[in-house]
Amino acid sequence: MPKIELSQEVIDSLGRSFAKSIGVEDMLVGLMTKQKQLQEDLGYNFANMTEEQRTAYIKEYVLHTDHEMHEMLQELPYFKSWKKYGTDREYLQGAHAKARKEWVDVLHFFLNVTIALGFTPEELFQMYMNKHDENYERQQDTKNYKKCVED
Repeated sequence: MPKIELSQEVIDSLGRSFAKSIGVEDMLVGLMTKQKQLQEDLGYNFANMTEEQRTAYIKEYVLHTDHEMHEMLQELPYFKSWKKYGTDREYLQGAHAKARKEWVDVLHFFLNVTIALGFTPEELFQMYMNKHDENYERQQDTKNYKKCVED
């Protein structure tokens, strides 16, 4: 599996020990490498797609991602307000296991879109970290934003 190096900017923003200890870059590389290989085995070649083909692919897989998110929701207890659900531990654990399995399906389709958009694992990681910082700073602006969860 190829190993990527994080840019100094990302390492500085995370803290060197945190970035190295979690191994996020290795896991993300692994996920994206396996998913890209699967798509290539299925006959998709992103490098040779026209813009129209790539957009059609992205559109299709965004719709699949959305569908899988709905399937995940349907597995959660209390998703339907009118339905009676089991309350015993075994039932709840089983329901959450099914929801988690559906969420992994979401990840598959999400990764397809990520790859089709041309992201490398490092680019995705860096863009996420930048957006995370922006979102965090925005939430500190109590003049224009309120807490998501009130004390």
